[in-house]
Amino acid sequence: MPFTILNQSTYISSNWSGGTTTQLFIWPPHATYAARDFDLRISTARVEVEESEFTALPGYQRKLMILEGELKIEHLQHHKAHLKPLGVDQFAGAWQTTARGLCTDFNVMTRDPMRAELLGLHLKAGTSKQLPFNSTWKSMFIYLHTGIAAMHLNNQAHKIQQGELLVVTQPFSNELSLKAIGECLLAVVLTGKLW
Repeated sequence: MPFTILNQSTYISSNWSGGTTTQLFIWPPHATYAARDFDLRISTARVEVEESEFTALPGYQRKLMILEGELKIEHLQHHKAHLKPLGVDQFAGAWQTTARGLCTDFNVMTRDPMRAELLGLHLKAGTSKQLPFNSTWKSMFIYLHTGIAAMHLNNQAHKIQQGELLVVTQPFSNELSLKAIGECLLAVVLTGKLW
């Protein structure tokens, strides 16, 4: 079961009109956000202004989860949402979207035929969580926003540190177990096969 643990040495950070953003993962590897030629992009962002407008991304689906703070988000002629930590909103990248609030968020952007699911986990120190991995999903990404966790799979254990992204790139039949060494806040992304 191939997997990789990514960290700050591979991330790409940049400024945007409302704060800063950090790209954690992009597929395919040669793609860039600026060229809009990616099928999957996973990132975090700090919203540092009270009111912000989202960049239009026609052709993409977006999922956004709050890691810290709160965000009131409005998609013109569609819906509104008030997101608190681990709250998730999903919307089309082409929608006109505005937001109010200061926060750190976690973003997943996909282009057809790629599909993704996003969920948040809050684990108290010493607790464990089993993450089933069935044939529907072919890849898993686990971002550890805070804390330290131990991943257990196939009788092997690996530590994930705060700010690291675990990338599992092949399907596997066993459940992946996460144990919180300290209190943890995590984002989990499941996607279709990348290659």
